[in-house]
Amino acid sequence: MSQTTTVQIQVGSQPLKERLENNETFLSLPIPLTCPLCQEKDIEIGTWGSYPTTTGEVRRFRCKNCFGTFNPAKIPFWKENVQEIIWKLTQLVIKDRFSVNALAEMWGVPETTLRTLVTAIKEFLATNMERAKQLQERLGVPSTTETSSLRIIFYDEGFLKLLGANGFIIFTLAADGTPINVAIEPKRDAQTIHGYFVQAMTQLGGIDVIVGDGAVAILAAAKALRQPLILVQHIHQGKGKRARITTLEPIPNRKALWDITIELHTGTLLSNVESKIITRKKKVYPAKWSTPVTKTKLRIKGNKVKKSFSKRTSILTPTEGAGPTNKVRKRRTSFLKGHAIALRTVSNPYELEINYIPGESNLNSSECPSLIDVYLILARVQQALPDQFINSNRAEVFNALHDRYNVYWGRKSLVHANRDLQAWTAVTFFPEGSRALLNQHQWRIPYRLLFQLWPLMISRVKIS
Repeated sequence: MSQTTTVQIQVGSQPLKERLENNETFLSLPIPLTCPLCQEKDIEIGTWGSYPTTTGEVRRFRCKNCFGTFNPAKIPFWKENVQEIIWKLTQLVIKDRFSVNALAEMWGVPETTLRTLVTAIKEFLATNMERAKQLQERLGVPSTTETSSLRIIFYDEGFLKLLGANGFIIFTLAADGTPINVAIEPKRDAQTIHGYFVQAMTQLGGIDVIVGDGAVAILAAAKALRQPLILVQHIHQGKGKRARITTLEPIPNRKALWDITIELHTGTLLSNVESKIITRKKKVYPAKWSTPVTKTKLRIKGNKVKKSFSKRTSILTPTEGAGPTNKVRKRRTSFLKGHAIALRTVSNPYELEINYIPGESNLNSSECPSLIDVYLILARVQQALPDQFINSNRAEVFNALHDRYNVYWGRKSLVHANRDLQAWTAVTFFPEGSRALLNQHQWRIPYRLLFQLWPLMISRVKIS
């Protein structure tokens, strides 16, 4: 008769004290005690004492067919089920945020050995997060709900403190709320944000609508894309709940772009609402760094004028090195100055009534867009955000979820924080793909961990 034993591994998100008191959250794995020497299964296997090691006491077993003895680390079960053990450990530490020290104390294993394995798992997931997303798409069930044909991305950022330096978590999400790219950067200027927009545009095949906050850097990054798109920004400063919709349209064979900006209340595009909006049209230019500029070399003139001043050899004085004393004036978001339009929505989407308000608009001005252009912009935003306020940003939901489950305490470097962030993102938002990815990899559990953990678990149950 073949014999089996059961290893009990605690899983879940309960605190350590509750787990030890209730003792109800166990994962039972039946382990067939197949002899690793003669490979026989339908035989009797009994215990054969134990022996002390530097990592603890190890139970031994004896096969009554070949009379060979072996320890649990050599049982073939562990080689076949390493992936399941790795996945449960990944869920405990990365997703459930269970302390490695608490696991080491609970299981009676060396903390350094367990942390080495967890670090290897995090680095593997962070490096292969894109592969996890692709596997998730292949393994996922196709959705039957109708989705918008627009390519929409949601952008947001958060502030962190890492080893005394500032850090900014920057991320873009797809229309369904799944992350497109996420990382921690030392700065959040327009060039950095532009790089994230380019990555999102590459993965989605283009961008139609960008939803974000009212930062000036986001608008500069959107202009630098030189693509026809709509930028929806919620303005946090100023009175009332305001938002700005900016449409960027490149001018053929020109560096400039047409910019049609609409300022409105965040609930203007909901059904059965009457409101007043302000619009303006102007020509704008992207930043110089958005496209490479070829510099022509200056011609060297034959008659060179000698400089009258001598080259300085001394260092700058503290007064000279301090720079200008003028204080930088903080920018404050002001109301948009333009032409007023009366807007009324009905119960049916895309049915809008818009008219210029006499006395508050100048139809002959070059900065006054046509009503057709304004209607197309508002209808497109209604399609992108159906039955929602303008400030409905999925990226803020991601930011809140990240802040709830991840705490850095300023003790991690930028590299380690990025590693942990990407590993958490892969397990949280792409669990099926992450699990398939971990199963494809050939994991080698440290021998010291097997020696200490699994014999301990086997000794807790009765061998029948």
